[in-house]
Formats: sequence, structure tokens, C-alpha cells
Amino acid sequence: MKYIKIIMITLLVFGLLYLGFRGISIDEAIQALKNASIWAIIIFFFASILQFFIRAYRWGLLLRPYKKRIPLMTLYNFTVIGYVLNFIPGKVGEFAKAFLLAKEEGIEKGIGMGSVFLERIIDILSIILIFLVSLILIPDLNSPFFISLQSNAIWFLGVICFIFLILVLLNYSFFFNLAEKIIRLVCKMVPRKFRETMTGFLINFTKGIRLRLGLLDSIKLILASILVWVFLIPFYWIMLKGFHIDITLAETTAHISLLVASAAIPTPGMAGTFEAGSILSLKEILGNAIEAKAMAYTIILHLVILLSQIVTGFIAFKMQGLNLSILEKVRKEK
Repeated sequence: MKYIKIIMITLLVFGLLYLGFRGISIDEAIQALKNASIWAIIIFFFASILQFFIRAYRWGLLLRPYKKRIPLMTLYNFTVIGYVLNFIPGKVGEFAKAFLLAKEEGIEKGIGMGSVFLERIIDILSIILIFLVSLILIPDLNSPFFISLQSNAIWFLGVICFIFLILVLLNYSFFFNLAEKIIRLVCKMVPRKFRETMTGFLINFTKGIRLRLGLLDSIKLILASILVWVFLIPFYWIMLKGFHIDITLAETTAHISLLVASAAIPTPGMAGTFEAGSILSLKEILGNAIEAKAMAYTIILHLVILLSQIVTGFIAFKMQGLNLSILEKVRKEK
């Protein structure tokens, strides 16, 4: 079964790489790479590192009801450790960062997992909102592809808002108590040997996805969630301009949104999903004439993002006194 999974992931990666790179002149892509601005690449590298601080701060806000003072650097370290461990298939980094931080700070594991789940929900909500705004700002939106995405994004936004509403309702005692009763009822179907452990985990997980924030912290959470993505938009634009790709900030935002959506497919290090999402979105926005530049930009962009994650991640491992052997423990806990 393990080898079948590896084969399937490998085929998916190569299939997506073919989809992104097919028909593109390698010679033209190399020439585009030679003409790229090294300063744009360097600027984007440092911006990639800085945005982890915004993510870490937001994560701390989500955990504040359960532990008020978690050092920002600790949150930062486990945030980037999670990204490094996402090189492993299945997005294991999301589970690992929650498990490791919970152990470090004495938080229930279920609460840590709930906070990470809530992060992803908020990210999805934020990126869809930003995507919709970008489509409105792009003049002469004639692409059937984008028009289709716009209608689907609006529908999906409704679904996410409904989920978000449930998360808000969990802050009220009546709804939380109802959820707890449902969990206990469902867990009665679990074998007695695992019932208590499973029930406790799910109740703690439900606690973890409750916002339980005051008005000021709620405003901070909303602003930080939007800032996570808005902060990066001008740096992506600088990176694109560094490869002589003529694009507006609104078009850059649409490109980032589609790139994020495609990269969410769980492949090691976003291999294949990143390339296909980046190149195909740029071709759809700007036309096929930029495909060689898009290929050069995408390859370097991916390498810079991975390098920023690897560098910061392994520094974080050292600062937290961890090593990769912790993965075995994480796998056992998963």
C-alpha cells in the first residue's frame, strides 16, 4: 500500500509538471532566467521569511484563550517547522506543528490541532475574499475560465461563511454543549478501548476551533488574516516584474489566489501543483506569449519559497532543540 501511494503521488507530480511545462521553449525560458533581476529574487526571499511572523502572531491570537503568553519566537519556530515537514506527503507538517507546540507549551493536543484547523479555514476565507476583489478590479474580464472561477468562488464563499458561522456559534454555551453531546453520542460507536481517548480528543479539538476572543482580539485576528496575503502581493509583483512580466497588482492577486489553491493539493514540497497552478494562471491572465518567462519565474519562485522554508525551518529546529527524529513520534501520535 505504501509503494502504491508513492507511485500515485509520483505520477501526479509528473503529470502536473507536464501540464504546466508542455509546449514551452526551454531555450527561451533559460534566456528569461538570464535576464531576471537578482534583486527581485533577494527581496522576495526576505519577504517570504518575514510573512511567517504574521502567521505566528495570528496563531498566537487563536491560542490566547488557552494560554495568554506564548513567545512570538516560539510560535514562529513551530510555524516554519510545520512548513519544512510539509515536504513529507500528506501535509504532515500541519499536524506536527500543532503536536510539537502543544507539547512545548503544555496545551492539550486537541486544542493545538483545532487552532491549526481554524487557521486553514480562515486562510481559505481570506484568500477567496481577496480573489473576488481582484476579479472586480481586473479591467475587461473576458476569460471564460475566470468568469467560471468567479461564480464558483462566490458559491464556495457561501459554504465557507456557513462553516465560519458554525465556528462562531460554538462560542455560545448552548451550541458548544450541543456539539459535546453529539460527540459523546457518536463516540459510543467507537470500541470501548479507544472511546475515552477519542471523546476527549474530539471535545478538546472542538474547544480549539472556538474563537473565544474579545472584540479587540477578533479585530486583530481579522486584520492579521488579511495581512498574511496582502503583505505578499507587492513582493510577488516585484518578483514578476523582475522577470519582465508586465502585470498589474490586481492580476498579481488573482495569480496568487490560483497558485495558493493549486498548491493546497498535498504533494511533497508542492511539487507539480505549484508549477501547474503558477504557469497556467499566468497564461490565462496574460496569454501564451509570456509562457517562457512564466516558466522561468515559476521555477525560481518555487525554489526561493522552498529555500526560505528550509533555512528558517532548520534554524527553528536547532533553536527548539529538536531534530528530524521527532518525526517518528509524530507519526505514532497521528
